[in-house]
Amino acid sequence: MAHGQATRRNEPLIMRVIFTFHTFHEHLSFRGIHIVDWETHKDSTATAEGGDVAYIGHGTLLIGNGERTNRAGIEGVERTGLFLRVIAIELPENRDYMHLDTVMSSVGRHSFICLSHLAQQLTVYTVQTPREEGAKTEWLSHGRDVREALRHLLGDVELKFYDAADEATSIAEQHQCRDNMLCLGNQIVITYAGGDPINGIIHQMEHDRQRPCRVETFPPKGLIEGCGGAHCMTNALHRSDT
Repeated sequence: MAHGQATRRNEPLIMRVIFTFHTFHEHLSFRGIHIVDWETHKDSTATAEGGDVAYIGHGTLLIGNGERTNRAGIEGVERTGLFLRVIAIELPENRDYMHLDTVMSSVGRHSFICLSHLAQQLTVYTVQTPREEGAKTEWLSHGRDVREALRHLLGDVELKFYDAADEATSIAEQHQCRDNMLCLGNQIVITYAGGDPINGIIHQMEHDRQRPCRVETFPPKGLIEGCGGAHCMTNALHRSDT
């Protein structure tokens, strides 16, 4: 399993060294973290990057299929058996949407950020490999409306999706990586400060009448130039199902 960009392909090796030799490793293993040695599953065609990976609890993984994470990589993740269900979301062929977290972010048990103007262009699949030996991995389509597909697959008809108040603001703030949020707790997120004070995503989330969020912010200067947001700059190792 490799990263989509050559400059990032040493990252699995670095992580493996940390988990093998760092004194904190024993504690992490005790917490139930399982480390997959991808060198034993080496496949030059398979790519996967963390920005496409969103574990949402209860054994369910969302994963983006696009510029950086391909089908072979997703199938490799599914075959590890670490997840009860793998849901893949096909991203547009556009560098602006290189990772899933540039399009969608989980912000709570029943809510996501989702770019409304793309919501009906994202084909959703469940990815599964039958138990029979030698069986090929299957991709089952659930249509191109990501919001309705996730409501159905997650069994949550009231699943909430946040976005800026208008398309122009949504596009502008997506380019500023402001939609790329890290969920710290149910309806508690952190992202870049700034954006449109009225129409922007932060205002919409904080002032939603049905399900308001607490949004913590930090200055983007010196960070946003690297084209990444809060989710991009973290490497969560454990997330509670509750």
